[in-house]
Formats: sequence, C-alpha cells, structure tokens
Amino acid sequence: MRFSICIFLCFLVQQISAQDLVLSPIGESLCSPGVSGKSPGKGVLLDYTILPNFKVYPYNTGIEKTEPQTSSSRHINFKLKIPIIHKPNFTMLLGFAHYLEEYDVSRQSNGNISILNAVHDRSLKSTRFSLNMLRPLDEKHYLAFKGDVSFNGDYSGLVRFEERYLKYNIGVLLGIKPHQNFEWGVGLLYRSSFVVATIPVLPFGLYNRTFNDKWGIEAIVPVSIKMRYNINPRSLILFGPEYESRSYSLDKVDAAFSTSLFSQPSEFFMRRSELKFSAAYEHQLTNWIWFNVQAGYSHNLNTRFNEIDINGTALPEVTVDLAGGAFFKVGIFASPPRKKCK
Repeated sequence: MRFSICIFLCFLVQQISAQDLVLSPIGESLCSPGVSGKSPGKGVLLDYTILPNFKVYPYNTGIEKTEPQTSSSRHINFKLKIPIIHKPNFTMLLGFAHYLEEYDVSRQSNGNISILNAVHDRSLKSTRFSLNMLRPLDEKHYLAFKGDVSFNGDYSGLVRFEERYLKYNIGVLLGIKPHQNFEWGVGLLYRSSFVVATIPVLPFGLYNRTFNDKWGIEAIVPVSIKMRYNINPRSLILFGPEYESRSYSLDKVDAAFSTSLFSQPSEFFMRRSELKFSAAYEHQLTNWIWFNVQAGYSHNLNTRFNEIDINGTALPEVTVDLAGGAFFKVGIFASPPRKKCK
C-alpha cells in the first residue's frame, strides 16, 4: 500500500504547487485566482535548505547489516516568472527554475554497502523551463494551463539539453471561485520522464479558503495541505504537510563505491520522495520584497537507484533506507503589491 501511494505521488508532482499551476501573474489588476489573505505569489525566488543530520541504513544485499551512518544534504532553489502577455482576458508567463542538491556522505565507512556514496560531493541539478497561461471564462470560472520541460542530472554547467535528462509535464486546471474567500478546482496532469511512468495521467484538486481575517487553508490535493495564519497584512504563517519528489539521471558510479549491480552502468537513475511536516514564516520587507524562513521534519518515503544495462534490460532496483531528520530553509522572494479587484 505504501509503495502504491508513493508511485501515485511521484508522477503527480515535481515542484508543482498551487501557486505554480494557479497563476499569480506579476502586475495583476483584475479579479484572478486566489482568495483574500492568501500567501503572496513568488515572481522571483531564491532559497537555501539544509538537512544537517540524517541516518543512512545499509540496504539488504545479503551482507550482514551494519550500524547506520550520519549524512547531510543541502539544496539551493532559484525561480523566475516573467509576464509575456497580460490582458484582461488572457495572461501568459514564461518561467525558469534551477534546483541544486548535494549530499555529504563522506562519513559513510561502508562504501561497498551504501550506494548513496555514489552521489557524494556531486551537484545534482534540475533546470526547468515553463509556460503558464490563464484564461478567465466568466466572473466565477477560469482555466489555467502549465507546461514545462526540465533536465535533471549530475551534468556540468547550468543545463545540458540531452534526452537522457529530459522530463516534461502538462497540467490543466478548471478553477471555480464563488466569492473572494473561497475557490476550488479540479485538474489533470500528464507526465513523461526517463523514469518509467505507470500512470501517466493523474487527477488533482485545488482548495483555497479564508475563514476569517486570521485563518485560512491553501491546498493542492494530494500534494500539499497548509493552514494559514495571517498575523497582520505584512506577516503570515503557513504550516502543514507537503510531498516532494525528485529524480536524476547520473553519469556513472564511482568505482570505489560500486556493487555488483552497478559496476559499469549504461544508464543510472536516482529517485527520492519525501513527506515534510513544517511551519513557514513569511514577512514583507518592502512593497516588493519578502523574507521567509521554514523549519520542520522530513520523512523519507523512498530513495531508489536503478540501472539499465547496455542491452536495455532493467537490473534489480536498489533501495536505500534513509531515516528522517529536521530541515531548515531560509529565502527571499519578490511579489507584486496586492491590488484590489475591480
């Protein structure tokens, strides 16, 4: 059951959120997706995350299991959305995002057991280009579209345009907004990846509601469910669970950390999914600039490595058992000043 849930979520989300799919265009001046008091959209974002200590348990290879080792990881995330067309009945934005993830597993003494050593001191990257469109249908309905392509691996430089790193997503959402304090929607997501997708088309839902001048909820089901507490017009707190999934196509495995399964792989993939429980504080510094800090607990759902040999045969999957750990995030982002709907 747990594996089935993980597979469902893995193909539903990669950096997808309500603010990514339900657009918050820069310079908006008409009624649009979002409810009163909602957390601000992020036109430009830069944040840094660290998971200072988590345990790595050796996988079962027939070798007697040893004591777990301590590792750490850090993540840098940059996003940018630029409006290309902005009209009362149609909005289009182009997006760019770059995500970098690194692991410090130098403290692993069992290199021949823990395949996670294969990613030690490597820069795992995801560079994404996206197209976002919003079309109001009438006073209470709108249609949102998002398509993106990303290149995911341990390549050098900012991006490498090769098919072995390629993933893409296409999402469509029908939003319904009865009034300023409530909106909901239903959508479909199509996903293609170098990781085999068992369910290429999946449904998802949107639910945003403001209960009063302090409390609200922002959810993209089943990926993220966040309660919102508005301290004042310039500060708010978001807390609740969210799901994240990432996958990378790796160039090779260091021979020092190879196993019989990964001696000379022709294609080598890493996939990881996690469930986070956290609280985030966002504060407006100026009209455009916001600061945010987040802390919580990350629970590993799956960390898996796959190889496809030179004949195209998938070799047995290797699963690494990672224990959960605390994480901390700090960032800054730009958001347009909120304007009243006309």
